Amino acid sequence: MCIRDRYMGDSQQMDDISGWQKDEDEDELSFGFLKFDDDSSSGFALKSIDLKEHIKNDLQCLAPSEECLLMATKKNQILRLKLNPEKDYELLSIPCKKEVEVVQIYLDVHGYHCIIVTSKAGHYYLSILKDSIQELVELRGISITAVAFSLRTNREATGDILLGTKEGNIVLYSINLKPKEGIIEHQPKKLFQLPQNSPIYGIVYETYNCIAKHEKKEKINTLVMAITNDSCYQFTGPLPFDKFFDKYSSPAEIAKNKKTVARGKIEESELKVFYSYPNRGEFELESFAWKCGSGLAHGTFRKKSNKEQRITVKDIQVEQYKKKGSGGQEVEIPEAVSITEHNLYYLYVDNLTIVSKITKEIEHSENFRKGEIMKQMIHDPAGKSLWLFSIKGTYRLLMSADTKDLWKQPLESKNLHEALKLGKEQKKK
Repeated sequence: MCIRDRYMGDSQQMDDISGWQKDEDEDELSFGFLKFDDDSSSGFALKSIDLKEHIKNDLQCLAPSEECLLMATKKNQILRLKLNPEKDYELLSIPCKKEVEVVQIYLDVHGYHCIIVTSKAGHYYLSILKDSIQELVELRGISITAVAFSLRTNREATGDILLGTKEGNIVLYSINLKPKEGIIEHQPKKLFQLPQNSPIYGIVYETYNCIAKHEKKEKINTLVMAITNDSCYQFTGPLPFDKFFDKYSSPAEIAKNKKTVARGKIEESELKVFYSYPNRGEFELESFAWKCGSGLAHGTFRKKSNKEQRITVKDIQVEQYKKKGSGGQEVEIPEAVSITEHNLYYLYVDNLTIVSKITKEIEHSENFRKGEIMKQMIHDPAGKSLWLFSIKGTYRLLMSADTKDLWKQPLESKNLHEALKLGKEQKKK
């Protein structure tokens, strides 16, 4: 069995997924989760992935996509698993004389382009078309804390990339690939600085066709969302990005943008996005989750087809963090969060708790062994799964695609409007 069959599996095949089992020759300190219900009636199954033969050092970060899965270690190495490869996997080295720590890897949803951010403010690039990592000279000295790729990038060009920085700057950047010249970097251009000058921990953008109610002519507008520890900013306007933020140049104009402020303290915020995936190669922003001091703030993006609707997210809900077994008491801020069409996900150092967005009740929970110390959780944009990893292991949470009875959930809380809405959506599918 090849590595991609063992690791990637079929997220819609729930019958053959079993929980992690301790091998006879493993000691009591082995990693894994404490309990797993072998029947998949909850619609979730957690699968332990063994990477020991491929990664010798601790896993630092991970990024899934449509075409490949990338994993970075603390010691200058990137493991790339191609989903339709001639080779099963590639272990690539970052071309740096001194050892650097990989802070984060940012991968577009297709898997064509990857920006590797290190702790030394030196950054690197990996293309799906190349088997080597190259330094991004133009980005030297820029403290990158967030990256937004276009959803319509191609293999030869990234299109517009928005970078969020430690100083609160939004920077425009792009890369082209030429057969002879290699990568061609476009010089970074600072577009805007957030009023707080605080680090940007998440950024995303999308372009929409819009029709104003008092006009019949269709126009194209773009939404940019950027989050800091205590604020979620939404900017709108026409492209190009060179002039996009011009109207926000004065304090009075900045105040006109849609801004959501969160109370409470948090060391490092987080923005997670869920994409609808109607066909191969097609992605659309659907919803987002923002980890902040007030709780988990989440909202739904405008559908591309609703041309008369405003593109800013108006109804942002805030949910208190939940953890199975907390007894209703206030729980700590989770290590990571995520969101899918119908659920919210909270990852703690020792527990994963899944809450229904519809009923607000806990749908599923997994407890991890003592010493596991879970670190991060990333949704696969092209599959019904979440990737999780700890200081000791890697996991994939598979989710059932069966939603035919989802409309029944709101009836339990007598939410007839939501039940009708879900029933209509299911009929369309």
